[in-house]
Amino acid sequence: MRLIKLLTMLVLCSFLLNTCEKGDSNSLFPPNQQSMAQIFNDRYGLKIQRVPVIYNEFTDQYVSTVYIDGSLYRAYMDQNAEVNFKITQPLFPKGETRVLCILRLSDSLFMQKDLVQEYWENAQAGINALHQNFVLGYGQSEPIVSFKTDNYYLSHEDFPIQNPNENTMGHFQDFARQTNLDLEEYDIFLWMELDLEQPGGGWADWKAQLAYVNWIYENDLTINQENFDGLAYAAYQHEIGHVWGWEHDWTDPFLNIDFITIPSLFGWIDIDGDGFVEILDPFPYQ
Repeated sequence: MRLIKLLTMLVLCSFLLNTCEKGDSNSLFPPNQQSMAQIFNDRYGLKIQRVPVIYNEFTDQYVSTVYIDGSLYRAYMDQNAEVNFKITQPLFPKGETRVLCILRLSDSLFMQKDLVQEYWENAQAGINALHQNFVLGYGQSEPIVSFKTDNYYLSHEDFPIQNPNENTMGHFQDFARQTNLDLEEYDIFLWMELDLEQPGGGWADWKAQLAYVNWIYENDLTINQENFDGLAYAAYQHEIGHVWGWEHDWTDPFLNIDFITIPSLFGWIDIDGDGFVEILDPFPYQ
């Protein structure tokens, strides 16, 4: 029975993919690259011809995105062919991205600062390697995205604040004044509040280009590479993904993929076939 169900799901996914890629451009549902582009054109006055369209089985909707002229356009189509739109102006996911990262460590972690630094910077290198390997698979040499991060490891005594989760951008400004840093040199501000005794999640503010991550392991106090790889994923994929405009509805949690979402939604795939990935295309989605 499980085999029959699996085969049925594979056939259905194949049908949906083929419909999205090859369907009649005049048909509204199911959407395809051309029909969804026309929906964007009608709504926003764009002049595009093809856009990425993915079906999210988890949310049972079609998702499409367009990064163009400084704005991110999103469309979500449900099974009734009703479309919800959203437009913002986030940081685009491309190029060398300068990150200022403050890691504020609890006493137990600060006593192991050298080990924390080793694991954290290995994990950051792994994120950059993931982006490098992604483009190598398409025969390119330069990554679409790379991170250049300046890390500062602080103890609670070095930077005594009551609520790092509040006025976080103000804490970056205070730190910059104390250290003569120029915040204008950075694209993203990443605060890592790492306290093994006070685990939590994270959040992001795309307008401030700010990401915040706690120690994310509620029942795990282990200091090892695997856990710091997970912290790097939470920071550089999930929360920085939000800074780029990513929303949870883009992602099917059951898919086993390297990135937080299907790469085409970030503009990292050549949709229109002109040899440029859309986020770097001088004439995107044409």
